[in-house]
Amino acid sequence: MKITLDIIKSFPANVANRDQSGSPKSMIMGGTYRDRHSTQSQKYATRHFFESKGLFQSYRSMKFHTKLAEMIGPKLNLSQENASKVSEVILQKSKVNLALAYLSKSNLEEIAEGICKLSPETIEFLIEEGSKSKETVDSENKSEKSKGKPKKKSADVASPEGIAKNIFDGLTHKDYVPYDAAMIAFHGRMIANENIRGFNIEAAISMMHSVSVHKSFREHDYFTAMDDFSTDPGAAHIEHAEFCGGSTMYSCCVIDVDQLRSNLEKVTDEAVKDLLEQYIIALLHTSPHGKTKTYFCSSAPSAVYITVSNEQPFNLASAFDKPIGIDNFNNPSANSNGVISPAIDAIEAELNANIVKMNAHHAFVGGLVVHSKYVRTTTYDTIELCDDLKSLITKALSHV
Repeated sequence: MKITLDIIKSFPANVANRDQSGSPKSMIMGGTYRDRHSTQSQKYATRHFFESKGLFQSYRSMKFHTKLAEMIGPKLNLSQENASKVSEVILQKSKVNLALAYLSKSNLEEIAEGICKLSPETIEFLIEEGSKSKETVDSENKSEKSKGKPKKKSADVASPEGIAKNIFDGLTHKDYVPYDAAMIAFHGRMIANENIRGFNIEAAISMMHSVSVHKSFREHDYFTAMDDFSTDPGAAHIEHAEFCGGSTMYSCCVIDVDQLRSNLEKVTDEAVKDLLEQYIIALLHTSPHGKTKTYFCSSAPSAVYITVSNEQPFNLASAFDKPIGIDNFNNPSANSNGVISPAIDAIEAELNANIVKMNAHHAFVGGLVVHSKYVRTTTYDTIELCDDLKSLITKALSHV
């Protein structure tokens, strides 16, 4: 079962999502440039929303050894230096530190617990391994090979790789994706390492890059900075920055409920429904927040539509193949309804057409038009509008 959310949001001047040059991201659609927000920026905003409230703590980092060292040092009575050596060897041999790994708080605690259960001899062996530089290890291996002797190991410990594998084996099963790892269950986790492939988790979320329903209009902000102690006339700093001159964006997100249940095997169905409700609310109330201190552009959705289906979901981006308002750009009086209202009309027409064409396979739940103050030029019989967001989500989850 899949839940599809089609969302219209309007942003004021913004640089919500930037490319490598610092310019707002864009794309070509329908033959014209459009503003774009990447899926990564949208997912990060959702994850940050939960973590700012202390919920579903998860970490994405290449420096887990530092955090692990802080956790195991006091328990094993190790100095910070030796604790760092142990954690670095474990993560290095497991290859977790070779990628921007994604671990929940409980995952990290379980790894620390696994290290703390190792024998003193094994801990000492890992400290010794951590003390060796790569050049030293390579030279020793070559020396032992030339003599025809195997590399020496402590009598009662396995190889560093074996030790790391034993610790991470406990984390490779879906049983170990707990409720607190909900963000990992939603967004997935991939570590490209053949030794711990079971550590990977298929994402329960599919999300399209948000795209503006109209042509992209870029502006340049000329600004200066003053030096309060300077006696020289004029500005101390002059610069200009590119920004989007207002964007009404369409986005689509699909939640695979079956995949989410599979990722959270030990979580009850009621808890899964609770997670779905929280995630949908977070998704609708968060936005990419690049340069938020100078371009505060967080916006509530103008319209939301939810479809529940057991078949292949679809987005409604084709409704905006022709940019809204482009014909009337030089005629301001023709734009009295702005962009939001025509965008709502376009998406409802596309949705209505898809419901009729695919009625046998899709169960449309309903929609919510938040900005009802806009003049509606078309009435749709098939689309059922809900009075508020809570009733819309409740209705959607009643199908799950």
